Amino acid sequence: MIKAKDKVLKLLQENPSNRDSDNKLIANFWFYEIKAMGKDPNTLTAFGLLDLMSKSKLTNTETITRVRRQLQEQNKELRGQNYINRQTKLQNKVKLELGYEVN
Repeated sequence: MIKAKDKVLKLLQENPSNRDSDNKLIANFWFYEIKAMGKDPNTLTAFGLLDLMSKSKLTNTETITRVRRQLQEQNKELRGQNYINRQTKLQNKVKLELGYEVN
């Protein structure tokens, strides 16, 4: 059985768009999880998905996003463009407030 951390790491490495969207990451994570159960995610009904969720058959969304945050904190190359933009804006704001020049 592959751990959630290994799955999230693989998804972040293989598809950079997963780095900026928790919803996309969760959807991809569950897609492969449903396939591993022997079900076809392409034909699964909304009721079927809700049933899996209600029976805790799918990994909790909080677990997936917590692991993503941990991995991105430890590995700069796994950070998405939103992270980079957010950090740059905050750094520049603080620099301006402190009276430093912003490049």
